[in-house]
Amino acid sequence: MDIIPAGEPIPQHGEATLQLFRLTNNLASDPQKEREISDIMAADTARLKGWLEEIGHVPRLDLPSSALRGLITRRMLDIVKKPGNVDVRINPNKNRNVLDFMIVTESPTPVTDVEKFKNLLEHGIKENTPCPSYIDPLLWNMGTADFVSNGILKPTDVPILKASLEKFGPDNAADLVVVDLVIPKELQRRGIGTSFYQDALRPFASQSGFLDIVGQNSQGGEDDSQRNIDFFTERLGRKRFTDLQPETQARLRRNIGYLDFDNVTVDDLSQSPTNK
Repeated sequence: MDIIPAGEPIPQHGEATLQLFRLTNNLASDPQKEREISDIMAADTARLKGWLEEIGHVPRLDLPSSALRGLITRRMLDIVKKPGNVDVRINPNKNRNVLDFMIVTESPTPVTDVEKFKNLLEHGIKENTPCPSYIDPLLWNMGTADFVSNGILKPTDVPILKASLEKFGPDNAADLVVVDLVIPKELQRRGIGTSFYQDALRPFASQSGFLDIVGQNSQGGEDDSQRNIDFFTERLGRKRFTDLQPETQARLRRNIGYLDFDNVTVDDLSQSPTNK
């Protein structure tokens, strides 16, 4: 489900983590930082473009980390104090039609005891368990168990975004499904989600040959679900499944049978965002 859920206020031991970000509403311009961000983005964009050209622009999700960095947006680099510390973490998957990844910024000192976190996961975490002092609160409730258990998460990693994507359908009629997308509560409503969908995921999916981006937006209570759907239809210009042409509905049902289509929104990549 591509939804950005709410969470509990950050515990006191996580206040140091927030110092890695610029969270004021009016971010002052910094010419040196702007040049650094532009250089980073130019290099990342070139590597993603090179990978897409190498595979022939077919819809695949087995990106190497060097190409995946092309999904880091300017907004993500701007909101952190040190853009050079932003990186990606990929959860290895033998299926090239699935991509689970995180975008993180690295702290100069450890913020999570990964071994203790792993031990906690092995013994099970009860519902409503408060965040332990040895885990970065921004990670708590982010669904990072696989990243911890597989040894992908570093003690210094602080999350900016976690996403799970999956390809459905043949190469000539493939749909890109956002199975899950999570942003820490403290970083929500700061343009990260919007920039990811508009500036990173949409261009990548279009250049890869996907027909559309699909997401089920039904997590939470009725009011939360409606607000979430409004974000995708009003802010991002997606259409609700029920507003699609019958042939498009039939193809999506054929390719992706498990979704609750009453709460699905679709970004038709054949149309520019301004023409929807």
